[in-house]
Amino acid sequence: LGLQLHSPPCAMASGRCHRWRVAVVICCAGVVSAPSWLFPGPNASVAARHLAERRMRTMRTAEGAEEMAPETAPWSATCWTILLVSCLASPAVAYNAMIDSKVMAGGASTTGKNSGSSKSITRGVDLTRADYSGKKVVGVSFQQSIVRESKFVNSDCQSSSFFDADLANADFTGANLNQVNFELARLTGAKLDNAVATEMYVNGTTKMDVKSIEGADFTDTFFRQDQINYLCGIAKGTNPTTKVSTRESLGCPE
Repeated sequence: LGLQLHSPPCAMASGRCHRWRVAVVICCAGVVSAPSWLFPGPNASVAARHLAERRMRTMRTAEGAEEMAPETAPWSATCWTILLVSCLASPAVAYNAMIDSKVMAGGASTTGKNSGSSKSITRGVDLTRADYSGKKVVGVSFQQSIVRESKFVNSDCQSSSFFDADLANADFTGANLNQVNFELARLTGAKLDNAVATEMYVNGTTKMDVKSIEGADFTDTFFRQDQINYLCGIAKGTNPTTKVSTRESLGCPE
């Protein structure tokens, strides 16, 4: 009867062993599922280190920006000054570029034996106060263009055409005008001082009421008699290049 009331020792031992096994399994599961802040592993430490480094870099960048701000101010002012000066100077540069582009694009075309190329003629181009001083415009055609107050000082204009062009107050001082076409052109107030104006094409309708022709050489250029009379009234000097007297080249009376 006593044996029936109490569990056998082996049964009791096996029950305790089973409870211990369950407890161990629960503890292991808790450790595996625990958050990283409770049991930080190697990956957690690396992530924390990277986060700290990023924060340090951010702080250094902010400090550097504060230190550089005063130094960049003078450079900014200098850049704005340069920009302002360039804007003020640009109109003159742009105008000269525009004048050159008109010649190169056919606004004044190239023709004649000395041109080397041929371009379509564009009429009525406004080249007022253009400056071709010292430039080579051989064979360029300024036909029916407005070339008032323009400068061709010491320019090489051989075989160029100013047919029916308005050349009022233009300056051809020292220019090479050999075989230039001035038919129907208006040269009112123009200067031809020291110009080599040989073999030019001039007809009766060319307005040759120029301002001065001192030292110009008109050898083999044929004028109407009234034009000769006007030119001889202001002719004087000797051409520095050809050494020909201006009056002699025109056939003026002694």
